[in-house]
Amino acid sequence: MAAARSCGSPTISFGLLSIPTKLYLAAASESFSFNMITPLKEDAEGNVSGGNRVKQKLIDAVTGEEVQKGDCDRGYEYAKDQFVIFTDEELDSLAGEKANSIELVEFASDTVFDPLHVEKAYYLAPDKGAEKAYRLLVRTLEKTGKVAVGKWYSRGKDHLVILVPAGKDSASLHLTMFQMYYANEVRGFEYQFSDKSEPTEGEVEMAKMLISKLSTKNFDVKKYNDEFAERIRSAIDAKIADPEQEVKAGGKSTASVVDLLALLKASLEQTEPAKVAPVVMEKPATPKKKKGKKASEELTVARMVNGKVDLPTGDDLGGPGPKGPGLKKTKGKKNGE
Repeated sequence: MAAARSCGSPTISFGLLSIPTKLYLAAASESFSFNMITPLKEDAEGNVSGGNRVKQKLIDAVTGEEVQKGDCDRGYEYAKDQFVIFTDEELDSLAGEKANSIELVEFASDTVFDPLHVEKAYYLAPDKGAEKAYRLLVRTLEKTGKVAVGKWYSRGKDHLVILVPAGKDSASLHLTMFQMYYANEVRGFEYQFSDKSEPTEGEVEMAKMLISKLSTKNFDVKKYNDEFAERIRSAIDAKIADPEQEVKAGGKSTASVVDLLALLKASLEQTEPAKVAPVVMEKPATPKKKKGKKASEELTVARMVNGKVDLPTGDDLGGPGPKGPGLKKTKGKKNGE
């Protein structure tokens, strides 16, 4: 698990108290950044060119002239090709004096909020000289069972945030800050199902059995990992070791749901514990064979246990063993029978 890195220094304020803090991003998706590269080309003499990084340029859409990023203003398009212009200074002035501050506006009961409203999660730690005021806030929230609701003014927007005390014990108690979507930013959703899509009672019962077999007491996120990211990382390492190595894509599934009940039954069978299944194996050939006998006429039986072959013992191959008579010889079938 990668260590969190500071990404800001907001100040928490409520009443007359001000608490300088350090902000740390709590979680981020693992991703790989690929640059655009010119294709490799080889001329008739065997010289290879290309493989260079491509740079993007800002071009005036009307005149075609190149423009430097620092020379650009900001424009809001209120109609087709119609803009109102803002300078960086004007936008900074709109942020006001509350920029980079977290103003606590109310304290609510410690309730579970809708995950749909959570945009990002951060850790808040005290900055230099603010440990006592920080711990006072955290300890009070923990003792009263409250969470703090606030407005975080940062980067040209005031974010709705909720501060929650977290930690295994009083010594490790700290603040986790959830950046929330506003109510108007969360989209509603409705879907009208057709009458033909109603599952049968048998399908529901079969699905319940499947869910029951796949159920665990508690969800453990540590059991799961990003398999795609692992494949990308392995491919990168392989390419570094051998640039000529070609990455082959895996096959795509083309299965389609034809019979829902049959699909559920097959899924249940896949979740069944491993069973002892008979597997027919040829007995090793002996130097001497009786006249008229074929090698395929004498067969022995092995057992398949948990995906591995359990070979028969000497007693299993010959006479009666401790658990019953010996195995009978089974004649092989001719081709086509």
